[in-house]
Amino acid sequence: MRILAIMFGVVAVLNLVRMGFYLAASEMYPRWRRRLVASAPFTEDELPALVVITPAHNEETTLEHCLQSVAQVDYPTHKILHIVVDDGSSDSTLQIAERFESTNPKRQVVVLTQANQGKAAALNNALQYLAEREEYDDYNIFMCLDADSALSTEAAKRGVEYFRNEGVCSVATHVKIVPAKGILNYLQRFEYLTCYRMKRAQTVLGFDYIIGGIGSMMRRDVFDQVGRYDTNTVTEDIDASMKLLQKFGNRTPTCIYAADVIAYTEACPDFGSLMRQRHRWKWGRTQTFFKQRRMFFNRDRRFKRSLTWVFLPLEVMFDVVFLLEPLFLLFLGYLIVKLGDWGTLEMAIVTVSLYMMLNAWREPFYSRRERLKFSLSAPFLYVGNYVLSVAEYAASARTFAQLRGIPGSMDGEHQTWASPTRSGAAIQNEADAQQHVGSRTAA
Repeated sequence: MRILAIMFGVVAVLNLVRMGFYLAASEMYPRWRRRLVASAPFTEDELPALVVITPAHNEETTLEHCLQSVAQVDYPTHKILHIVVDDGSSDSTLQIAERFESTNPKRQVVVLTQANQGKAAALNNALQYLAEREEYDDYNIFMCLDADSALSTEAAKRGVEYFRNEGVCSVATHVKIVPAKGILNYLQRFEYLTCYRMKRAQTVLGFDYIIGGIGSMMRRDVFDQVGRYDTNTVTEDIDASMKLLQKFGNRTPTCIYAADVIAYTEACPDFGSLMRQRHRWKWGRTQTFFKQRRMFFNRDRRFKRSLTWVFLPLEVMFDVVFLLEPLFLLFLGYLIVKLGDWGTLEMAIVTVSLYMMLNAWREPFYSRRERLKFSLSAPFLYVGNYVLSVAEYAASARTFAQLRGIPGSMDGEHQTWASPTRSGAAIQNEADAQQHVGSRTAA
């Protein structure tokens, strides 16, 4: 029991330090951004050509909205190309894409098809299409946009601004969950808010190793140098990010987060979908860590030691410690029932609630009403987050139990996907969500 008490105390202190560290570092983000892109913004004539690539597999519920959102971005029509790759869909995805292409002749829309080979293969197919045509040589920046997602009107202009810094290879967008009915949606909305506040800190410190697939932007010529997307992992975005870091290091901003580039996506509509999503994320990240294991404790000068000797090893350590979470909860229950120590629980609720409130109030890309709502519900969110933790724990435990299978899991040529059930939230009116983005900057 004493050993468990010591472990409980150590983990509690580590979590407190971690929360404080992220809160402090995230406040440095506005200054960091101003220094990163210090020159004058692009004029209309200077805006670079941009390609948006949308891989789609059985996305008939949401694809139309995705296509419309790209068509409505504030960007010169002749400088933006939208490539939709149908990955062997069995529904009307292909027909929707082709109809949109034919009814919008003034827009640059290209529809490609392939047998079901997976998202990474679909993205590579689009990149190869560009490489084979000289007329697209100037389209050096590309964005990956999932078919169940959408862009804010300013996303394209704001995103390309970061590439004015020659060292930037890839940019992660700020993804917001489209509001819908239900507690699970609410929990995921706040989870995304908190995680993207953490990404502010990670990008300032050079720790960001995940350029999420939704709205992610990259330089095409640089990405060609690392062999484009690997098709043998289930999270091609994490894989691609770490390939770039492995090649170019993080002494200069290689993979960064753009807080003012807003994209929208659906939440998992039910617990089953959430469980599958979290396992895919955890399994895919573990596959990537195994592939890029030489980055851990790497002394090469292109890497900051804080990434290779501290942050990446800590990511693995926290995953292992998380597996002990049930023991810590049992110990907390023992303190309450056996010793009547309600103070420990109360302190935990107050501390985490305060952390949540600070994250909510300091995030400029949510309305005051939303921030107030999140803040007032912080104590509930502390308890509610254990719903998400169950999914995370199941994903971690399942991945840990199957660790021996990691090398063999990447032997196949392609990792295909099975589209989750769509709630339809992403095709509803987003006016309320987008009006809060407006002309805000990366405050």
